[in-house]
Amino acid sequence: MNIGKRIKKIRTELLNEMSRKDFSAKLGIVENTLRNYELETSLPNSDVISKICNTFNIDPVWLLDGIGSMIKNDSISVQNTSIKNITPNYDEIIMIPMVEAVLSAGGGSFETSSAKEREYAFRKDFICRKGNPNDMVLMRVSGDSMEPEIQNNDVVLIDQSKTAILASKIYAVAFDDCVYLKRIEKDLNGIILISSNKSYSPIQITLNEQTENQFKIIGRVLWSGREFL
Repeated sequence: MNIGKRIKKIRTELLNEMSRKDFSAKLGIVENTLRNYELETSLPNSDVISKICNTFNIDPVWLLDGIGSMIKNDSISVQNTSIKNITPNYDEIIMIPMVEAVLSAGGGSFETSSAKEREYAFRKDFICRKGNPNDMVLMRVSGDSMEPEIQNNDVVLIDQSKTAILASKIYAVAFDDCVYLKRIEKDLNGIILISSNKSYSPIQITLNEQTENQFKIIGRVLWSGREFL
């Protein structure tokens, strides 16, 4: 069961088959948006996740990962007659920013958006096992060069501190002001960028004084998720 099915479980089981119309009204979203969440054709952003947890007293860890108890406080009424606004334990989750596939002016990292809706919630213990969350960003993939592993419109989690080339790992790399997701192999003359999609030929980059300033490993891909738009 993933987050879409858990949202539906809240509405249909915890809240006694509350209608999508009433449930979405309590969250301040349109009914069709809720329908898309439940059918898993789109994912809720951090604001919606927080609103669900606050409004229906849902444990954010259960909502995000399905671990533990659905309800944080047993005093909630199953008949939805005494729902309390109780703040979820945000110590258990961490927000990771979504970035545009554009390098910052210094070429050292992505440009991040300051808009609140451009952040997504992850379990803190999951993220911290992967590394330092301050080094991590999310990026939406454009293109099919890494299919079938990573598809167009997928979201990937990138650790910008992990730039050492390891066999079989996927990296975000910048070359000539473009950002790519590729595997990397070294050869005598430089490096080769390899796509998973066999329709795309490998990209050979000869490293010299000119290209070394144009090429940069931004970070390693740690996780990918599918968000149907």
